[in-house]
Amino acid sequence: MADAAAEKRAANKFSRQNAALGAETTKFLREAKVLIVGLRGAGVETAKNCLLQGVGHLSLYDPKPCAESDRGANFFIGAQDVGQPRDQVCAPRLQELNPDAVVHVAEALNEELVASCTCVVFTDGVNRAELVRWNEFCRSRTKDVVDERGVHSTVAAPISFVWAVCAGLCLSIFVDHGDQFECRDADGERPVVRLVESISCEKQGLVRYAVPDGLPATSPPVDSLYAFSDVQGCCGSALGGTGLNDCAPFPFTSNKGDPANSFRIGDTTSLSPYEGGGLITETKRPKTLRFRSLGERLVAPGTPFGSDGLPMTDYTFSGKEAQVHAGLVGLMEFEASQKRLPNANDEQDAEDVLSAAKTYAAACQVLNTATADGAKALDVTIDESVVRAYARHASVELQPVATFAGGVVAQEVVKRSGKYTPIDGFAHFAFLETMPDPPPALADRAPRGDRYDDLASVFGRSFVEKLGDLNYFLVGSGALGCEFVKNFALCGVCCGPEGSLTIADADRIELSNLTRQFLFREHNVGQSKALAAAAMATNPGGRTRAPPMNENLKVTCHEAYVGPSTEKEPFTDEFWEGLDGVCNALDNMEARFYVDKTCVTFEKSLLESGTMGTSGNVDPIVPHKTKTYREGGNAAEGQGVPMCTLRNFPHLIDHCIEWARDKFAELFEKPQRRVKKFCSEPQSTLQDLQRRLESSDPADVESASAEALLLWQALEVATAPLEQRRQLCAQRSYDAFHGFFRDQICDLIRAYPKDARVMKNGQDKGPFWSGHKRFPTAATYGDHADQWRFLVSATHILSQCMGAQPRKEEGDDDYASSERNEVFAASVAQACVIPPYIPGTVDKDIEGDVNEAATPDNSVDVARAKGLEALQRLSSVNLSAVDVEPADFEKDDDYNFHARSRRFEVLRCLHFLGWTRGHLTRPWVVSFWILSRFGPRRWRL
Repeated sequence: MADAAAEKRAANKFSRQNAALGAETTKFLREAKVLIVGLRGAGVETAKNCLLQGVGHLSLYDPKPCAESDRGANFFIGAQDVGQPRDQVCAPRLQELNPDAVVHVAEALNEELVASCTCVVFTDGVNRAELVRWNEFCRSRTKDVVDERGVHSTVAAPISFVWAVCAGLCLSIFVDHGDQFECRDADGERPVVRLVESISCEKQGLVRYAVPDGLPATSPPVDSLYAFSDVQGCCGSALGGTGLNDCAPFPFTSNKGDPANSFRIGDTTSLSPYEGGGLITETKRPKTLRFRSLGERLVAPGTPFGSDGLPMTDYTFSGKEAQVHAGLVGLMEFEASQKRLPNANDEQDAEDVLSAAKTYAAACQVLNTATADGAKALDVTIDESVVRAYARHASVELQPVATFAGGVVAQEVVKRSGKYTPIDGFAHFAFLETMPDPPPALADRAPRGDRYDDLASVFGRSFVEKLGDLNYFLVGSGALGCEFVKNFALCGVCCGPEGSLTIADADRIELSNLTRQFLFREHNVGQSKALAAAAMATNPGGRTRAPPMNENLKVTCHEAYVGPSTEKEPFTDEFWEGLDGVCNALDNMEARFYVDKTCVTFEKSLLESGTMGTSGNVDPIVPHKTKTYREGGNAAEGQGVPMCTLRNFPHLIDHCIEWARDKFAELFEKPQRRVKKFCSEPQSTLQDLQRRLESSDPADVESASAEALLLWQALEVATAPLEQRRQLCAQRSYDAFHGFFRDQICDLIRAYPKDARVMKNGQDKGPFWSGHKRFPTAATYGDHADQWRFLVSATHILSQCMGAQPRKEEGDDDYASSERNEVFAASVAQACVIPPYIPGTVDKDIEGDVNEAATPDNSVDVARAKGLEALQRLSSVNLSAVDVEPADFEKDDDYNFHARSRRFEVLRCLHFLGWTRGHLTRPWVVSFWILSRFGPRRWRL
């Protein structure tokens, strides 16, 4: 029982990661053993990220004593820790991030320790001899295996080797996964899906396809395989199955002159003719990648303009990647000869590094010309200004660069699982554009023995003081917000005598947040995100071992949304006018647009950012210099799904999910919000409805009538006696089932019978029900296995919304446990009355439809009369006992009846929708992954 409970808790905690990375990757991380050598900023960031992603065993090695300057980049080192070993200080604090992991402090860095690891990460030091030795050791590992015949053999089993160097405003990362590494999913993107339009009958059958509604019209990857499903016709064994649907995936091949959006398969002449329908789904092929050793890559890293290893990271085509590489080799040569790193801002040390870099570049040139085919050594002409700038701050670790390094390196650890394409050798980053020009006076950059020495050595002490006196507004304190709070505290932002940071976030902490939002611990679950984040940065308290990140950070927290409803208090005009800038860490587009608009109004700079899976964006927005956020382009979320597709012809699981999410709001969110607004402002609501119902504008009359009717229907349940209210909720849920799965489909069949034809300009264009339009089946309650789940879930959610039963508390995993079964559903259905079918209308914006359909009497006079009747009832309703709350959609709670796969709750109806519309469905975990895009969190890439 204990193991089952722990497994359930882990599944809930890592639910979003499973959805984004896949259960296979999460399992790999839980079994992985990672060693991190060096625990300055980049090291502790890597360790933090690895633990948050579920790495099961983490070893730490850094016996060096903590220095005061370490506090500028390592958030787990406090003032009282100075002089203590870094690994001993950080280990218990890192353990809190993942109590299920083993966090171990290594006594020595030796071969036994390294040989036991899956991946080794070095983040401190540039000792060439030591790094090359450990890299060769990792590459040479083998293991003994026994095959199915009992034959013993020795196979290569390299240990992944990652090295990161933070050198002021530059960063270098090296990755080596061995001579043969299998990458099973090169990009991590969802498999491409296309609709079959036709399949020819010939020696090399030509398949023509179309892009489904709502998906981007990109070309399918040609190195993948493609499997068929739901194809009607094309039966026969010629291609290896009983029909095309049973065949193994086909490669993407084509002939010269083939039309666009097509590819070739095998001999289809003996198959039965293609009749219609069908999906093509990508099957990704594993790739074998060959990495080269550190010693080889130091000489031949590749070129930023080629495909031989060194990726382009500076898209100004300046070639800074090669300059940084030369600077790194010069730095290693300096360290080898001087047994130390260059002193910050020491011009003589910088000249020595530059001289070593020039010697390296000249040697590479000789090597390339002295060999017959060229040694492919780095071909670079040294830019003295770049390499000198690199050398001046090679010993400096800036906190923002360390944070970036920790994110990239931790992701390279994840890639060890075979998910995503790793860095092939070196990747160099240069952020030299941020360096002041001219640089601050040398006295302004001189060290003072405090936590800001590294930052001041680059930007000057006056700049640090300016950061400290900023008045900044952080909107949101989730995953990104936690990182911003940490970054601000470590860099001294808002930590000066005049500084102030305001954090706004209305959300509370959930268990699944703990894998991404590192400022929160399990004891914080249920608390305000804003208050908990501020406390962890300034005064963590006794329930955590973490020290304050910066006691001088001045924080004001508001557990509130930022929007029109909070313009009077607390986010007044005076508040916005007093700000120096705004930083967004939001999870929805509506709030982003509001903050963007407000920043434009008050001429405030905005730092905008967002993430989705492993993708993300950062947009610095400056008044009068850049575009606004809204002007900057649309999110990369496909092309949008036409509403008629969602309502009538959903042909992908994405469509079913978006339809189901919309219906969730229709049942459990919008009516309840209308009621709450009416209860708070009854007279103004009635006056507004009355005015619109008496309007001469038909649109006003019809919308007001619909609002009044829906408001009355909701209040009819909310004001019913408590002993009757739950049965009314059950009946409304039963009615909703028949409305969604019977009535709407019957309307569609009435408008377009099975033999309906498409007529255009008097010509018959073929059957209406073809391609992605499948003839649907109206449901009868009880004829599908998942129907009872919908009724149980909808009844419970609506009953909570209407105050008919106690509402679920956070963490209550036994909520309504006795009523999550078919027996309860049967009792509910037995007490309900099957609603009569009343014919309705079907949208006439359907592709291929040119027929005019008769519609019921829907005149303005009828709408006005119905609205006024509802208005009369509303004016006399007693609102004193109304207890209504909307169901804020939350997909990460296993037991709230919303979406989770473990209980197959109300959004399981999307699979039933696919069945009624004649479509097969994908595994539920795929649906849950896609659901992230259609829930309340819409990300901008």
